[in-house]
Formats: sequence, C-alpha cells, structure tokens
Amino acid sequence: MTVASASVDSYQPNATGRYSHTEKYLHRRLLNAELVDVEIHYDILRAERGNDVEGVIVCARR
Repeated sequence: MTVASASVDSYQPNATGRYSHTEKYLHRRLLNAELVDVEIHYDILRAERGNDVEGVIVCARR
C-alpha cells in the first residue's frame, strides 16, 4: 500500500481530504493486524496541485 507521509505522531487529514501517516503509526497498525515482514520505503507517490507528494510504500504479509 502507499500513503502520504505525516509529520505528527500518528495520522492527519490533508487539505485534499486524504490522510497522511507516520512510520511509527503504520508499524503499530500493521502489527495489530498481525502482518509480518513489514518493509517501508519512502518515495514521491504522485503530484497533487503541482506539488510532489512524499509518501510511504509499505509491503507486508500475513
């Protein structure tokens, strides 16, 4: 999955209505869902309103 990166402790809504998440929050939620082999990478996910959206690419499995 991909999500935009957040600068707060968990997640926050953006002006576009999408949510941004921190790596710490993602790890916590993935562990709660009993997913393993979690890999997290950072990259530019898309352009929105002419600006790059930095985000997190997450791979995990059950």
